[in-house]
Amino acid sequence: MNFMTNSVKYKHPERSPIVKISTYKENEYCVIRFEDNGIGLDLTRYGDRIFGLYQRFHNHVEGKGLGLYLIREQIRAHDGKIEIESEVGKGTVFKVYLRNLIMNHSW
Repeated sequence: MNFMTNSVKYKHPERSPIVKISTYKENEYCVIRFEDNGIGLDLTRYGDRIFGLYQRFHNHVEGKGLGLYLIREQIRAHDGKIEIESEVGKGTVFKVYLRNLIMNHSW
């Protein structure tokens, strides 16, 4: 849900927000891909802090800097991982990798 609210909060001022959600399998993972056309993030500048506690990168909207940190911790607790791709002015893609327990389970 945080990805959805962030997509709206950090929408580009010159266009309507678009959010695309897709899923696919990649090796032993189920991948959930969230893509938006918002303002994006400068990963060169902020990349090592994106998932840090209390990290904020845009001051024009309200927030505490908790959302992405909590998401990452929940994903890690389930033996998953998260990746980000972003370009300033173009948008952001988050990929959530969760182990496909059903696919990997031997009955």
